[in-house]
Amino acid sequence: MKKLLIQAQCPHCGKSLNEGEWIGLLVEVEGQGKGEIKLSAYFGDYSVILPFPIEEGKIANFSCPHCEKNLKIENKCTLCGAPLFRIKIKTGGYVDACTRKGCKGHAIGGFGEVDELMFLVNKLINSPFL
Repeated sequence: MKKLLIQAQCPHCGKSLNEGEWIGLLVEVEGQGKGEIKLSAYFGDYSVILPFPIEEGKIANFSCPHCEKNLKIENKCTLCGAPLFRIKIKTGGYVDACTRKGCKGHAIGGFGEVDELMFLVNKLINSPFL
């Protein structure tokens, strides 16, 4: 399967969140600490570099390392009910991801045209229907 590298931006200030193949964010977990977390920039890859150990099931707050605004949105994860956070995709749309450690809930969306989303999905699965 073809890997899709997400070019991430802060939805507030618009600055790039990418650090090579990683997305760098500030993370805070109540009772556990604050620091910079790195998430894989490949859609569907759950690799992460933690600044400190985070207990399974804990909910984290994510913010932009540039403007420090919280990335949490009103929507809840359809898998576990925890809050979601959002990063903007440079070429359009966004990725929402669950804030609960261990949950793999995430979604891609925000495309005005169905054709744009289908193009992205076809690129992701290396479909001949581009």
